[in-house]
Order: sequence, then C-alpha cells, then structure tokens
Amino acid sequence: MCTVVVFYASSARGASIWIKNRYFRVMGWFCTAMMTFGVVIALFNVKTTPYGASDKESYTMSSGTILPNFVSTDLSGRTISTDDFKGEWVFIDFWATWCGPCMKDMPWITQLVDMGLPLKVVLISHDQKVESIQNSVVSQLHDKNSCRIIHDENQELGRLFNVSTIPVNYIIDPTGKIVGQNLHGKELLVEIEKCIDRSNVR
Repeated sequence: MCTVVVFYASSARGASIWIKNRYFRVMGWFCTAMMTFGVVIALFNVKTTPYGASDKESYTMSSGTILPNFVSTDLSGRTISTDDFKGEWVFIDFWATWCGPCMKDMPWITQLVDMGLPLKVVLISHDQKVESIQNSVVSQLHDKNSCRIIHDENQELGRLFNVSTIPVNYIIDPTGKIVGQNLHGKELLVEIEKCIDRSNVR
C-alpha cells in the first residue's frame, strides 16, 4: 500500500513538473510569436512623410526621400526652416562635440564650407549645453554665410529625421530630395562636388 502511495505521489509530482515545463515553453513560444507579429505590423506601418506633412508623422530617411518640413532657431537666434533651402543644394549633419567620429569629420566639413560651392551647410548639434558648441572650434563656422548651426537640445529634429545615432548626414538637391547620406572624410567632399557638377551639366 505504501509503495502504491509513493508511486502515485511521485507520478503526480512528475506530471505536475511536466505540465509546468510545457506551460512555460508554450508561453515562451506565444510571447515570441506576439513580439514577431508586433514587429511585422510596425514595419508595415512605416511610411514616408511628404513635403509639407506634419512633423508628427513617421518619416523614413533614405535616398530619394523628400526633405521633411522643419522650423528651428540657429545659434544667432535666427529662424531657420525648410523653406529657406528651396532651390538650393544643402548638406545637413547631425553631430555633437562629445562624439569622436563627429569631430573627426569637422575638418572636412570646414573645408567643405570654405570651398565656396553653391551649397548651404546646416549643422544640427545634439549637445546638452549650448556652451559646448560655443566653446568649440565648430562655432567659427557659424560666422560664415553658407553655414548655420542649430542646437537641437531636445532632439526634436533628431526624432523628425529618425536619427538614432550620430554622426548622420544628408545631401539634399535643389528639389528637396535626398541624394546622398552618411558620407565621411574626403568621400564627403568628392561626392558633393560630383552631385553639383552633374546638376550643372544638365
């Protein structure tokens, strides 16, 4: 009789453990499936914001995409917006003084500004304090007519452009279309010159 009771208890305990293991395994599969489903839905919901659309809409930055509308203020307190660049070549760079790769690109961007190309340069800083920008060598670029610096303290423009890491940069043609992105070093100068030369040939 004792043997039967022990056997029954062992069997019940084993069955309970088996059921728990199956439960957690099934729940793990279920959670994974739901997460995958959520990612798929999110991907299908991604859309491109056309020129003039609300800043709150999702926006995918890639070559061929139209520059989104934005309005901000530069270091001099002047208003700067997308409308300022209609019919112009524009280079937009997201950066920060604490970002090593960003600062490594700055001598090339300085050279780009000094080349006298028909190009507007917009440097959008993610520094927390404006003093960090003002105390850096980059602030000198703001004195040049072709360059504007924006302190994107709350990263509002960063969210609009879907910037998740820096440095990130874009080349925009006179129609407002992105024709190049994430170019660094000498490649940046070469590609911008090529783009402008090709447009002049036409």
